[in-house]
Amino acid sequence: MCVEQRKFVRYRLDLPVAYMWRELSGECVHGAGFTRDISASGMFVVAADCPPSAAQVWCEVMLPASYSRDSVRRLRAAGPVARTANSRGDEHLSGFVIHGSPFLLTDQADKEEWVRLIADQQQARGRAQGSSVAERGAK
Repeated sequence: MCVEQRKFVRYRLDLPVAYMWRELSGECVHGAGFTRDISASGMFVVAADCPPSAAQVWCEVMLPASYSRDSVRRLRAAGPVARTANSRGDEHLSGFVIHGSPFLLTDQADKEEWVRLIADQQQARGRAQGSSVAERGAK
């Protein structure tokens, strides 16, 4: 039996991410991908180019412009790579997990935007899951 040991709720969000890390040689490497999920203490980034395990990674997640703001909002995070995942087919995604540092928001308005986005995403997923359950029941 597997016991869930997560301390923070993960939110499934598909948002663009720019990231970077330094190689042992000191060279700075940049990459881009998308979030698969985010929690208060980390995130899974879907990406073709993954930093090595334990590398310190700096990420910037872009929150889309909303009706209340014209500009793109950014969430910044840094942390070590806790694990990497290599693609084993279409059902598995390549990417990496950073964990351990809280995310940095530039102001209270950013926090309110993130809370609204997460709530909207959760409601949309709930509606989609409800309709697919109803469709299976009708068959």
